[in-house]
Formats: sequence, structure tokens, C-alpha cells
Amino acid sequence: MKAIIGYQEIFEIVKEGISIAEKDVSAAKNKDYKGMCLLHQCVELRIFEKISKTKTSNEAWEIPKKA
Repeated sequence: MKAIIGYQEIFEIVKEGISIAEKDVSAAKNKDYKGMCLLHQCVELRIFEKISKTKTSNEAWEIPKKA
């Protein structure tokens, strides 16, 4: 999962979340949605059911780490 997200150059957004100081908030949100999409594709069903309720890729990223 980390390799796929890193390859797409969105690992920092997924790991740290979107900061309020982002210069281009719409670009950051697009990267966040991209991260959510990739996370949804990379996890098994029981984890997907948990992360599908999250609002950001950062929230979703934390769930498999705890499982």
C-alpha cells in the first residue's frame, strides 16, 4: 500500500493530512481523494468496511495500521 501511494506522489497527504496552510487547497483535496481511492482498492473487505466511513485519506490510513 505504501509503495502504491508513494508512487502516486501523495504519501505525505495521506500520512499527514491536509494542512490549513496549503497554498492550493483544491489540489490538496484532489490528492486526498486520490489517496482514499487507492486505499479503498488496496484493503480487504473487513478493513474497507471501516475505512469507507472516514472523511479523509489520513483517517483511513490510520485504521489498517491499528488492525
